[in-house]
Amino acid sequence: MTTTHAISDNNPDSQSDLTLIPDVGSVDQQPTKMMTDDGAWENFYHFLGEWEGENWEVTPEKLLKREGYLSPDPDQPGSYIYTVVRHRRIAGATYTPGCPMSAYETYILRLLFDPVAKKLDFLSEEARGYKFDFYALALEQLDGESRPSVSRMASWKKKRRISISTHCFQLETSSLEEACEKIEKFYRGWNLSFCFEGLELTAEQKHQHEKSLSDTIVDQALGYLKNGWADPELIEE
Repeated sequence: MTTTHAISDNNPDSQSDLTLIPDVGSVDQQPTKMMTDDGAWENFYHFLGEWEGENWEVTPEKLLKREGYLSPDPDQPGSYIYTVVRHRRIAGATYTPGCPMSAYETYILRLLFDPVAKKLDFLSEEARGYKFDFYALALEQLDGESRPSVSRMASWKKKRRISISTHCFQLETSSLEEACEKIEKFYRGWNLSFCFEGLELTAEQKHQHEKSLSDTIVDQALGYLKNGWADPELIEE
């Protein structure tokens, strides 16, 4: 399946980007919960409470927290299809329970529930699209010691030392302009193509997303640099 278009966030200050896979509808559309008259929901939730999972990425706890819907399987009388919207992290984004992901894929998960055999089997996944928040994703890339830090010795009046610990980068200069040029060149050299490998995106979309992420990383890195330049850490001679 090929992604054919991207829809940008309407907020001009946001650097989010939503890429839809065509002919599958809106990624924000959530299935409506369907109640049945035969106690199927009660049986399903009771089953999930005892189910230990099948080494899937979807645990019983996650299914219980999500709003999906249960419908009779037309091909297997007595069984039900459970449909739910799910998200998974992409592009190197981190996942912290309860916090929004900076980049994720939305997909529709369908499972087959047999209340008699007490089985839950995988049926299908349907890709719905990708969501990128380049500002938040860039913050993750610059987390910790990956961002530039600025220091000076007491005897230095204008001179500063710029360091990036995780990359053994170090520069001593009295020119903020020179420091900005070197820092931008350094971060422009980061290979970010891995973030978009394996995604259903066109070559042009991958190029645009990589550029957007690179631009945002550079902007944030220069912000850290300028703030540090104005208030450098004092180090011993």
